Amino acid sequence: MKKTKLLSLLIVGTAGCLDLNALQSENGISQDMAMPVPDMAMPTPPDLAMSTPDMVTPPDMVTPADLKPVPFAWTDVSPTLPALNLFAISGISVGGNTSIYAVGKTAGFQKSTGGQFAAGVSPTGVVTDFTALWLKDANNVYVAESTGKVYLTTDAAATAGNWTDKATGAPSPQRAIAGLAGKDEVLVGGDDNSKALMLKPLSAAAWSATMGNCAQGKKIFGIWGGTAYYAIVGEGLKISKSQDPIAGCSSIMQMGVAGSPDLTGVHGTADTDVWAVSKDGQLMSTDLTGNNKLVRAANVAGATFNGVWAKAANNVWVVGSKVWEWNGTTMVDRTGDLPAGYTFTGVWGNGTNIWIVGNNGALGGIFKH
Repeated sequence: MKKTKLLSLLIVGTAGCLDLNALQSENGISQDMAMPVPDMAMPTPPDLAMSTPDMVTPPDMVTPADLKPVPFAWTDVSPTLPALNLFAISGISVGGNTSIYAVGKTAGFQKSTGGQFAAGVSPTGVVTDFTALWLKDANNVYVAESTGKVYLTTDAAATAGNWTDKATGAPSPQRAIAGLAGKDEVLVGGDDNSKALMLKPLSAAAWSATMGNCAQGKKIFGIWGGTAYYAIVGEGLKISKSQDPIAGCSSIMQMGVAGSPDLTGVHGTADTDVWAVSKDGQLMSTDLTGNNKLVRAANVAGATFNGVWAKAANNVWVVGSKVWEWNGTTMVDRTGDLPAGYTFTGVWGNGTNIWIVGNNGALGGIFKH
């Protein structure tokens, strides 16, 4: 190739090269076409640490007041002037009218129509203890006494002049008294372990001795009179029954009863449904009309039973070191909010309310539910 042609090609090639600087500028301003470098550093992570709740103080688990069990409630209906020791209580309800009487130390006689109790008038000059009582009706009340006598008030202890000394001739304390429903007679017993005594009819001047098998050679602590039968209980687990104690009594067998505890009280709803309690916390039942068996229904270990009142076979009230109700299956503690320090000696109910008597030291108290 000729030198002139080669030179022309070189010139053309040089002139045809692209001006990169010119391509990268517009109106003389240079643009940075480099891709921006993003900040790829990870942001600070959020604080994922779990906050620890304050578990030091437990939530308040105290039972709200409206959910707490309400204690079995009793009302103190003791007389305004405190009574000395009280040993027994009984009453009668007729036509919606209730009369309740309690007796105790130094011829103490307390009475109520359902509310607060007040002292009745004792026989003139009598300072011995009244130990038990039986109501023929609301006004005629027979009271057993600690030297062996029986007293009768014909106006529910309203006046001293209407008390009669119904001397029995017994040389030792009388501790139990009762009559048969609707009959003109009364049976009394106590520390004379050879017999009980009966005034039959009540208008008679002299008491007749029952046959010795009524006491079974033991002290008598309780008597209950039903429609046709008497139940007589006493020390050493002795219990007798009779339709006519002057003619004699028959003993009742003990079934399932532990030991030979003293029977301290007896009460029934009918001749076929009679309940007895023992000093060592046993509750027993019997049918006086024929089965001749005293059967243990309950045994409360460590308890002392002093008295019993039955409304029905599944509603039996027992008092002693505490207060219980037999519901037909078990003994339920009904001591509730009774004040501490009392030993309870007697119980009576009218089908709606329950009254109990007890002693705290030398003072007696009466409580109602």
